[in-house]
Amino acid sequence: HFSTGNVRTMSSMFSESDVEILDLSHFETNSLEYVAEMFAYCEMLEEVTLDGWDFSQVVDFTGMFLECNDLFTVQKLGIQVQTKVQKMSS
Repeated sequence: HFSTGNVRTMSSMFSESDVEILDLSHFETNSLEYVAEMFAYCEMLEEVTLDGWDFSQVVDFTGMFLECNDLFTVQKLGIQVQTKVQKMSS
């Protein structure tokens, strides 16, 4: 597993990837602030698991799933978004 507890940005991390299924439930995201276009243009992506993710510090969700036309399932139990969010769009 990657050590992601101090990561502030995951913007474009999987952008344009050919992956179909991602289980990212093991990522530590307590410092995460930017997820803009994290999965953008992942045209084959069908399922993402984000269980356990902490979005409380995220301020930019812009285009997180932009053009993910085959995306059918996003699993995130207990999602909470704080008022710090500055940008959120498809």
